[in-house]
Amino acid sequence: MSGFAGIVNLDGAHVDPTLLDRMARSMAFRGPDAQETWRNGAAGLCHAMLRTTREAGAERQPVALDGRFWIVADARIDARADLVRELHANSGQSRQVSLATPDSELILHAFDTWGDACVEHLLGDFSFAIWDASKQRLFCARDHFGVKPLYYARIGNAFVFSNALDTVRLYPGFSSDLCDEAIADFLIFGTNLHPTRTPFEQILRIPAAHILVACANEIRAERYWSFPIEEPLRYRRSQDYVDQFRELLHSAVQDRLRCDRASVSLSGGLDSPTVAAEAVAQLGAPENLFGITYGFKKVHPDPEPAFAGQVAEYLRVPWHFIAIDDYKPFERWHSSALSSSWPADVTMGATTIDLMDRVAAHGRVLLTGEGGDPGLVPSLSGYRGARVFGLLLGVGKYLLTHGRHPRIGFRVSWQRWRGVLDGKSSNYPQWLEPTLEQRLALRDRWQDMATKGVTSVHPYRPESYSGLTSPWVTFFGTDELCRVNVQVETRHPLFDVRVQRFFLRLPVLPWCADKEILRLAMRDRLPQAILRRPKCPVQGNPMAAVLRQLRPSGPEDFSAVRQLCRYVAQERIAAIGSSVASTDPGIDLRPMNLNYWLSQNIG
Repeated sequence: MSGFAGIVNLDGAHVDPTLLDRMARSMAFRGPDAQETWRNGAAGLCHAMLRTTREAGAERQPVALDGRFWIVADARIDARADLVRELHANSGQSRQVSLATPDSELILHAFDTWGDACVEHLLGDFSFAIWDASKQRLFCARDHFGVKPLYYARIGNAFVFSNALDTVRLYPGFSSDLCDEAIADFLIFGTNLHPTRTPFEQILRIPAAHILVACANEIRAERYWSFPIEEPLRYRRSQDYVDQFRELLHSAVQDRLRCDRASVSLSGGLDSPTVAAEAVAQLGAPENLFGITYGFKKVHPDPEPAFAGQVAEYLRVPWHFIAIDDYKPFERWHSSALSSSWPADVTMGATTIDLMDRVAAHGRVLLTGEGGDPGLVPSLSGYRGARVFGLLLGVGKYLLTHGRHPRIGFRVSWQRWRGVLDGKSSNYPQWLEPTLEQRLALRDRWQDMATKGVTSVHPYRPESYSGLTSPWVTFFGTDELCRVNVQVETRHPLFDVRVQRFFLRLPVLPWCADKEILRLAMRDRLPQAILRRPKCPVQGNPMAAVLRQLRPSGPEDFSAVRQLCRYVAQERIAAIGSSVASTDPGIDLRPMNLNYWLSQNIG
């Protein structure tokens, strides 16, 4: 992703150009194509450019419109043709915009036309900041799902912001005080689920689908979009559902390519092969797409690589498999390529380094299949009262059409509908520092999050709606592994607002059961082995098998930094290695990963 940052001195003092240059240089690894700065009195902006689309070939940032508005952004705007038409239709003057206009300039023109309401006209993945010179006012925004991060801090009289957390930390006077709530979330969930918190008390993040305004009189954030609740689609012909999905998939992939070469994180399921098939069709030649898969080959029976290989062979795309069990846990932990802005699980981080190196050698865009699961949960919770007859009718039709009942996803939903599953987990860590645990009521928070989503305001698809609107969606942007010299932007075609709105309007039967909509849409574009493959849960825990190969090690075997005792009772951490039969050793690895992050970021 491109990097951007800025400073607004709320007391009117001039911005220090040396500091602005330093902030730009700190993001050079994100944007090697150009680093530029701009300042005027109390405001200063800087940008590090990573060009990933055709339209960005001549793009410059920071960029101005009529000398009034200045923007820095990391943005990919979707449905560009629609936006250009809107701008032409709503402007009193001739707009100098076209499909060749860079995304940042389209945003500027949208802001000039609609002001703060410009975000209501934007689709895509974006975070940006616009300085209004006439009003001495900063306007910031983040996309609907929060794919692109945006951080800010009030440090003295300065408002400092960036899409790179470490760049905010460069401002003089920054306090390195840690945020206990965010770090505790990492320890109990594996990620921070607070929408505004970061690992540092002084730095906040703008939540997904929010804008922020900063000026001398106020700093204010507010939501501009919420996932709509819409009536289910009721088409007469089944083919109409398939045709509409194919159109939306085409647009979502097309908007995320806009380049000549790309890679895809390829699994053996349905989601990423669906994206891959569409990408091959649009790129024109199979060799322009590179498939990459990682999985296990020795310590754990893993069918995914073989199925992914079949997809690659069928689509005739070059493909590479990375075997996780060829690596050792904690390998290359001292590599600068694993430096992370957030606490993260980097136990097998060496695999990520090599995977991204392979991707970067092919191009700058990596597509994923993320997004197929939350929108297609085959929820039965909406079938209550008189609607139960519709459920029974749908099941009957499915049996007649397929000769079997809906497979695993439907069965789990059926059990939930009958109250068989309670949604609770037993994976609560036993090594939390007792004072911290009590002060932050961590067990209550864990239990609350473990059961969140059981109830929902959506009358037809409560589980999917809750999954798309819950704090778990904030995994975007929190695992910022700062991979030095690896310039790759990850894009998620199925996490497209248009696609997810369509998913939420689908009748559960037959379209969500076993992801029937994907199976029918891809029936002539993927191998039959994939289309007929049942959705299977992972058997056992592969990481447990990897770790059991190690010499048994306990908490005494790693050197804890001073700050770790604030969060972890080290003596309670279970041993890891060949003598341990833990089904989820990832939990007991979190203190080690936090210790690693603290040693890299706090000292």
